[in-house]
Amino acid sequence: MFGKALGAIAGVIVGLFLQSATMAIFFGCVGLVLGHLLFDREPLVPAEKLKSIDELLGPPAPRPVPRTHPDTVLAKLLCPLFIEVARTDGPVTQGEIRVIREYFVRERHFDADALEQVRQALKKALAGPPVELAAGTKKARARLLPADRPLFVNALYELALVDADLSRSESDAIKQIVGALNLSDEQLQQITSMHLGSGREHYAALGLTEAASDDQLRTAFRRLASDHHPDRFAGRPKREADAAAERFRQITDAWAEVRKLRGI
Repeated sequence: MFGKALGAIAGVIVGLFLQSATMAIFFGCVGLVLGHLLFDREPLVPAEKLKSIDELLGPPAPRPVPRTHPDTVLAKLLCPLFIEVARTDGPVTQGEIRVIREYFVRERHFDADALEQVRQALKKALAGPPVELAAGTKKARARLLPADRPLFVNALYELALVDADLSRSESDAIKQIVGALNLSDEQLQQITSMHLGSGREHYAALGLTEAASDDQLRTAFRRLASDHHPDRFAGRPKREADAAAERFRQITDAWAEVRKLRGI
């Protein structure tokens, strides 16, 4: 409002200086508009930007940590692995940070004081360079009891599925960690089945069971896809061509789901 008044007054003065009432009115209107644009206009709201590390992690503990949790070293080893999986498909989100914290509370029994140590480990991992998953996992493996390793992998799947979709990059990262933890195929299948389902119907569509190897699955898919490819049924009666097209769709869908389950 101040800008409009100032601009109008200045415009009228210019008009009077020219000894013309008409020009005074004209320059007064021009001054009013310019004053509004230059002084009264609200600043543009900047576009939303990615959260800083401190915004992502939340405020630190209100008091110094009085003691060291026995799993502090383990937290420092696991947090970079969590963060590396989280950022394979984009910036780390607060939902992913929440899953990481829940793991340390639920499985490692961290209290509020100990979670401050997790916060510091996550902050360092977020600010630091990417880690090599296999090497980092091998360092953590010595401090993870065999019974605790599937729990860690389970938390990784929870982390990856925060956005309700397991990407190929997330699946590949988890597979590297699983390999370095020396988990058995049966343990991995139990964990993936819990999050993604058993996939029995998808294996059946390829003529195999969950016990089939990755190579057997690839061979079955290629053979079936070739046998039922629509190009092989060009010129055939419409009923045969439609049936082949539907079977081809079932085969390709089943293979996509099995790849997701297996991480291949």
